[in-house]
Amino acid sequence: MEQAILRPDTVEAIQHCVHSAVERHGFELARELRDMGLVKELNVYDHSAACQAFDGLLKTINWTNPKSIVAIIPIFENAYAETPRFLNSIHTRVDLRLAHDGFGMRDGRLIRLAM
Repeated sequence: MEQAILRPDTVEAIQHCVHSAVERHGFELARELRDMGLVKELNVYDHSAACQAFDGLLKTINWTNPKSIVAIIPIFENAYAETPRFLNSIHTRVDLRLAHDGFGMRDGRLIRLAM
């Protein structure tokens, strides 16, 4: 059995980061999903529907296949960047989870860390 590129708790942290950016910081998830061609029709003002669409997308991803993950990376990077960083922000949790999986954020981009 192939090992997942991102563990379930990392995916959950990414999901929480995106939801938090939408709910607290005005991140336009619906627009991101539409602009990337991941959904056809989605009201940009319906944040709940956008989060549900994103959650559905996360469930369809094959987490052992890098090509399957590519679609959500820009969305995550943008949500991460839109969320203000402070001592107890979601960034701390996300950064720890990503590092455990061999990834990190640098200059607003998800990168593979040298191990």
